[in-house]
Amino acid sequence: MLTRYRISALPVLDDDGKVIGVVSETDLLCKEVLIAAMGGPTARPGPYHDDFARAAAVTAAELMTTPPVTISPGEPVTGAARLMYNAG
Repeated sequence: MLTRYRISALPVLDDDGKVIGVVSETDLLCKEVLIAAMGGPTARPGPYHDDFARAAAVTAAELMTTPPVTISPGEPVTGAARLMYNAG
């Protein structure tokens, strides 16, 4: 979907429609790098336990970045820019 719609991230929603995380191109690229660094998808966790769990992610919930940084739809663009700047 990221490629199809030419976007860099998608929100992950809970059953009530609340944003609980974000899956981004960076998350997906990091997953691929971690898999390669650990010796492939069947490698043992070893000292990389947390990283291995992320690399082994199958669902958006396992891969997503949390907590999400969000604003309400009525906020001005300047508010979004300020949040992005401060979060980055």
